[in-house]
Amino acid sequence: AGAAIEAHRTTLVTLAGAIGDYAQKLSALRLPVALVEQLAECLRILQYQENAVDTGLHSAELSAHLAPLPGPALLEAARAFHGSVRQLAGAADHDRPEFDQAEVDWLLGKLEADYAHLKDRLLAAGADGHLGVRQMQEYLQQASQLRRSAEQTAKAAGHMSALDHGLAPPPESRGAPEAP
Repeated sequence: AGAAIEAHRTTLVTLAGAIGDYAQKLSALRLPVALVEQLAECLRILQYQENAVDTGLHSAELSAHLAPLPGPALLEAARAFHGSVRQLAGAADHDRPEFDQAEVDWLLGKLEADYAHLKDRLLAAGADGHLGVRQMQEYLQQASQLRRSAEQTAKAAGHMSALDHGLAPPPESRGAPEAP
């Protein structure tokens, strides 16, 4: 998975450079306000996508060096969190005809709850000695990077879908989502 992410990252970085050069050339022109706003939104989406890839790669790098989690409670919390990440990644594909921003928002809320549960379990395992403090910190860092990658993916998908459909961009902060 890391090699595939790295290949996509290379493509994204190349694309980002070309977009940056093009945007700089455009900025020298007098463009209509609507076009400038769309360009800014495209740059925002690109930033979200780059952040998602970079934090995803960092999470994968950290994950490669982690020892197996001790105990069923930690394993179950980690499985639930990783399952939420996979669900969100599938739902955040804005090219799917059935893309639904409300579903993405709901799944992001579920992911946040699963992350909080995993974090609580990791901290408890560190506090009671079932997990070394250093190992606990490494797991927390890996999960945090994966959560950030998922958040950035969801943001990029929402903004891209809105742009594709000529809608206003989604708000940057959302309240507690309701079930779809």
